[in-house]
Amino acid sequence: MTSSSQRVLLVGSDDPMLPAAIERDSDQSIVVEAIKAVHVALGRIVEKGCDAVVCWAEREDELTGVIRIRKANPALPILLLTSRTEPEFEALARRMGANQLAPKHRDLGALSETIRLALTTGELARGLRAEVGQARSLSREVAALAQENRKLIQEALRSGSPAIRKP
Repeated sequence: MTSSSQRVLLVGSDDPMLPAAIERDSDQSIVVEAIKAVHVALGRIVEKGCDAVVCWAEREDELTGVIRIRKANPALPILLLTSRTEPEFEALARRMGANQLAPKHRDLGALSETIRLALTTGELARGLRAEVGQARSLSREVAALAQENRKLIQEALRSGSPAIRKP
């Protein structure tokens, strides 16, 4: 693995040829490890670390793996491959922690290209940075609202309004 290589975990892939295809197509700039079970992937993330995770999901209950990976490492970019195209499924997948969704191709070359492009163009990292920025902005807004709420409560208590006084 070269110093500029990205270490990627494929979680739930059922194609044994995919890791080699991605590594070959990326000129070895992406090093891939395929893992079937999420709990094993979580161990690898903790032990060895990785730069991104690619997951497969076709049903809502399969998104629990994305949640577990997101909780294990909130800064880790997650690409979800799926054949689902419904906006509701995409919205749910994003709420569960996927940074990007991409079509699940049957063709090995097209699938490799989809994954490689998402990783090498930095699209996943940009998406994650944007989400982190939005979360920080929202948390600042919530903190400001909470402070304003405390001030209003203190003012109401000081004003002596009988309906607001503590018992």
